[in-house]
Amino acid sequence: MKTKLRKNRNGTFSVVFKDANGRSRSVATNATQRGEAMTLAKRADIQKMQIASEAGLLRNQVASLMMSGRKMGCLDAANEYVGTLARMGKAPSTVEHTRSMLNQWIRSSRIPNAMIGAVTEDHVNRFVNSPSDMTTVATRRSRLSAVRGFMEWAVECGHRADNPAGTKRIAIDVRGLSHAQLEPKEKKPITSEEYDRITTSLEGFWREATMFSYWAGLRLVDICSMEWDQFTSDEVIAWTRKSGMRVALPLKDPALGCGVLIDLLGEIPITHHKYVFPRQRELAQDPKKRAILSVTYGRILKRIGIKGKSFHSLRHSFAMRLKEEGVELSDIARLIGHRNTKTTEIYAQHRLGRRKVT
Repeated sequence: MKTKLRKNRNGTFSVVFKDANGRSRSVATNATQRGEAMTLAKRADIQKMQIASEAGLLRNQVASLMMSGRKMGCLDAANEYVGTLARMGKAPSTVEHTRSMLNQWIRSSRIPNAMIGAVTEDHVNRFVNSPSDMTTVATRRSRLSAVRGFMEWAVECGHRADNPAGTKRIAIDVRGLSHAQLEPKEKKPITSEEYDRITTSLEGFWREATMFSYWAGLRLVDICSMEWDQFTSDEVIAWTRKSGMRVALPLKDPALGCGVLIDLLGEIPITHHKYVFPRQRELAQDPKKRAILSVTYGRILKRIGIKGKSFHSLRHSFAMRLKEEGVELSDIARLIGHRNTKTTEIYAQHRLGRRKVT
């Protein structure tokens, strides 16, 4: 029986064989040289694995454990995966969120020291579809996405042969969930009256950040990270931290305040040669401290009597204003930094009852 090898995208080799249904299966060797991969296959007795698989007697995770040198605990693997996301340039918030989700899963499943090849569908399903908690569908999707991505990486790196969180094996179970769990949380925009109340009540960074988000639709992290070089005489160029998109905003456009942000720039004191808001940028760059900024703004809104809204509500105001100006959805998506207009549709669901800017 001839041993078949396949070279993976990461440069390593996997051994390929057929299962009981005649479908191709593979076991990663993590070897980058064909000769080394062949040696590992012989050592693991891949021919016996082929026979067992064809007879339906060999599960993929067992095949993973049979390959030498691939024993790795779940917690160690999760830390390695999160490090990989950071090296790939994923947004710090995404990296930190993934770390939190995986740690929560590993702790709740009590598998920190278990080998990653021993994780089963049940370990994943109990975390994603736990009937004992009141998590929303959105949270369950987030959990599944984190674990699924982690397991896809594990397969690619040769830590196991299959993905127990794959699309054909685990799905969100909505049976038995309440209306509150099923219904997405409504995101309401900041109205023009609320905007006036905020900007007349505040001064310094929070007033300036409110104006930049309301008139230009920028996220808080992008405002905190702004550099003086981003501004021209009539535009602000932003590379959004979340999507990595380049956004060019015409500051003299009526929908963007008819130059109100240009006037604002002249009022901001220059305390750093490069960064507009150096102190806030330092907080925004630290995923563990970034939440302080959002929490602070939430307390500000509560203090001045605005409930159920957040700094992100200002982006919704921006999208709604453009929609009411008759701007096409695709153009709104481009200006707000969305890769998918479906996301933009969610932002543009309300009416602002705004005043006109002259």
